[in-house]
Amino acid sequence: MTLSSVMFTLWYLPYETKQANYSEVFNDCTHLLLIYCLFCFTDFVGEAETREDVGFVFIGIDLANLAINLMIMIGISIIKAKLYCKRRLAMKKMKIGV
Repeated sequence: MTLSSVMFTLWYLPYETKQANYSEVFNDCTHLLLIYCLFCFTDFVGEAETREDVGFVFIGIDLANLAINLMIMIGISIIKAKLYCKRRLAMKKMKIGV
């Protein structure tokens, strides 16, 4: 999970859909940001207050990633449920009409 993996995903688009590719790039970038935040929890940052503030930023980035991924999953589920209902309704109409 480095910048090269993000570039690989953007260049070759290894997943079946654009949404899956862009979702993976978003997740890789978010995890890269979180890894950079981990440096601030070491002795690199001397003040405890600053480390605490970075901790809140870390939690915020992680929760934002989780929320966006949940919204994407719920949205896809709603779209698939609508499509399923439309197909079932069309099948019922075909059986009644025949």
